Amino acid sequence: MLIDKEIKKWIAQDKMIQNYINLDIQLQPNGFDLTIKDIMMFTDEREPYIDFANKNRRISSTIPILLAGGEYHLEQGIYLFRANEIFKMPDKVVGWGMPRSTLSRCGIVLNSAVLDAGYSGHLVFVMYIPRAITFSKNARFVQMIFFKLNEAPNQPYGGVYKEK
Repeated sequence: MLIDKEIKKWIAQDKMIQNYINLDIQLQPNGFDLTIKDIMMFTDEREPYIDFANKNRRISSTIPILLAGGEYHLEQGIYLFRANEIFKMPDKVVGWGMPRSTLSRCGIVLNSAVLDAGYSGHLVFVMYIPRAITFSKNARFVQMIFFKLNEAPNQPYGGVYKEK
């Protein structure tokens, strides 16, 4: 697992993380805190469809939650959070998003996917909110942890969500 000085080196040399707000605050001993860019609520507008080859993939539809006085006021439900930070993952580094401990202490459940080597773009996270809560604009909500691979994969990430 990468530590703060290694993460900082990857940021400086390879621009692994861009569009962060404050490196000194967001860089943690064993990871990097992500901040909220926007929040969307899932709708029942269309039924998702997932297949093997992704040829007929249909993801859930969402609607944006609007800021009110610089804050997001959320009721109980399931939401899609997008991070401000933009990633440009090196071919020999992978990441995983974990909830910040404050979220766990509030009963919030966060789901994340692997941040593949070679991925670039914004990240999204699904959160189950068990009761009403308020998030400020740019609140830190996820801590990314990173692992260096022994060697680069044969094919770095090249999926549909690259550059999104």
